[in-house]
Amino acid sequence: SGGKLMARADLHVFATFSRPGGFRPRASAGLSFVLQLYILRHYGLIPDFEAALDGKLVTEHRVDGLMIALAQDMSRSSRTLEGLGVPHVFVGHKHRGSAVPSITVDDEASGALAARTQVSAGHRRLAVISAPPEVPAAGQRLAGFRAELRRSGVQPPVVHSADFTAAGGFDAMLRAMGSRPRPTAVFVSNFLAALGARSAASNLELDKPCVVAVIGYDGGEITDYTVPPLTAVRMPFEAMGAAAVETLLAVIKGGADKALVIKDHAPVLIGRGSVAPPSSTGA
Repeated sequence: SGGKLMARADLHVFATFSRPGGFRPRASAGLSFVLQLYILRHYGLIPDFEAALDGKLVTEHRVDGLMIALAQDMSRSSRTLEGLGVPHVFVGHKHRGSAVPSITVDDEASGALAARTQVSAGHRRLAVISAPPEVPAAGQRLAGFRAELRRSGVQPPVVHSADFTAAGGFDAMLRAMGSRPRPTAVFVSNFLAALGARSAASNLELDKPCVVAVIGYDGGEITDYTVPPLTAVRMPFEAMGAAAVETLLAVIKGGADKALVIKDHAPVLIGRGSVAPPSSTGA
């Protein structure tokens, strides 16, 4: 049996996966019959993750493996885990210089998909709200966005850096909307930042899709309930979760090639109400 992975902002889940065949979570004769996975997900940086590695959960081997879905540089943490003999995989991000398996989406393709959608709607003045350089996935999304605009013969986007928080997206959107000429479309490469960006546009009374079309990233079904509903590049969470479990099990059993086990899943655009052709008038 297994568990379904959930992902949302600031989610910390302790999940138990039993062996096939109906084993209940239990231990017998000192042998663990359960695979306990501590799943960490946070949109942005978690400053106390290193401290978490010093806790009993990890140091006393209360888990058999870790799936880590953090955007920050994990090279130091990965070395710590390897030193402790804790199998682990990264979910959603590849980390430079690490041979640890990663389960990721094609972030460049995600950015290209967002750009293609906005250009197809008729937009030619575009902006991107992206993360600081220490978040590699955001840089890849930006690279894909830029490459698609080059292929389409559209001028490069104006880039506004922001923390992957609602406040960061809010401030970046204020900067974007205060520029001249004002962009008619914005790609926000993180869900929380996209919520902040939408709030800023609403405060400025610029929240009609024909005035500024917004595409976010990630967010799941919550994006159905923004006003207007947010068009977003969707991460295939279920596919990523299944691949992460399979890969981590292989690592635990010693059967995974740490240098080669990387599974990518194509991004999907969920069209909703936040993208429309630009109005005939513009600032």
